[in-house]
Amino acid sequence: MLYERCVLIIKILLQSGRAVTTGKLAEACSVSSRTIRSDLDMIDQWLAGFSHEPVVRVPGRGVLLSDRDGTIKKRLEEKEAGSYVMSSKERVRAITGIILAECDSTSIAEMAEELQVSGATISNDLQKVKAWMDRYCIHMVSKPHVGIAVRDSENNIRRGCVMLLREILETGTRQQELIGMGFTQAETALQTYRMVSFCNTLRMWREEILLIIKELQERAQVTISDNGFCAMFLYLLTAFTRMKAGHSLRGGGQLYPHVRQQQGFAYKEIHQLIREHTGLEADEDEMFLIHAEWMSLRKFGSSHDINVEHVLIAKELIAEVKDSLEIEFQEGMIRCWNWQPI
Repeated sequence: MLYERCVLIIKILLQSGRAVTTGKLAEACSVSSRTIRSDLDMIDQWLAGFSHEPVVRVPGRGVLLSDRDGTIKKRLEEKEAGSYVMSSKERVRAITGIILAECDSTSIAEMAEELQVSGATISNDLQKVKAWMDRYCIHMVSKPHVGIAVRDSENNIRRGCVMLLREILETGTRQQELIGMGFTQAETALQTYRMVSFCNTLRMWREEILLIIKELQERAQVTISDNGFCAMFLYLLTAFTRMKAGHSLRGGGQLYPHVRQQQGFAYKEIHQLIREHTGLEADEDEMFLIHAEWMSLRKFGSSHDINVEHVLIAKELIAEVKDSLEIEFQEGMIRCWNWQPI
């Protein structure tokens, strides 16, 4: 984002009309010269967003900024009127959210108009978006006359949404603050990152999601950590947003029959909770995977490395081994094996 201090620096340079030393800028902003140099790099990044030349550094004299056609002044007026100017990192997250969760397909031109930057800037950002998608094994495609879209399983898309929400809301460091404020900061962040459908779900069912998690804890007679609470909140927020938009999971219950049969895995109970608090009608697969997420959080906390699908696969493999060998594992019997190449 373009911080207010950056705006002040730009205004000082434009009003001066000549080179200003970093020392004078630092004095005007009550910060160090090193901070000013960092701010100037951020200003250059903002200027590049609409193809404007960077701040000119003149050795021995200072820095100067030219606005011959008034573009910079116009952009600042838009910002002060409510337009939010994103940093490159924020813009990449916004593009990721748009492609991943907000539309079936989009184009460079549409995203450039939405984020008020050039098409060249969006094209450059898409390389970082692609790298992010690859990191989480999510398949993004770009085809002429079709657009840019995600073509992957609903489960993978939801997992990607949760990971993106973690990054946007910084739930690894500010869980208690977010919960304590009723997630009001989350709504602002989602609006900023153009995740409109998630913002609408948050407005509609924020309190209901909090109540569902509270009731899950009471029924299980457990108290999960703040981090686990936030993880479950984001999972339910994602599930409800996708369900509301008509995207459903398929095959969850059929994929893990042994897990469904385990004692204590009463996943159908969650259906009543969700229907009572939101009115959403979820199918059996939805209930199965939501309950599986809840069980994995209780067992493993909310580690970013734990994937509920991997947990289910592990449970299924253990069940198959038990059936094949006709043995019964007890709590604490399973240890990590040190695999050696043959």
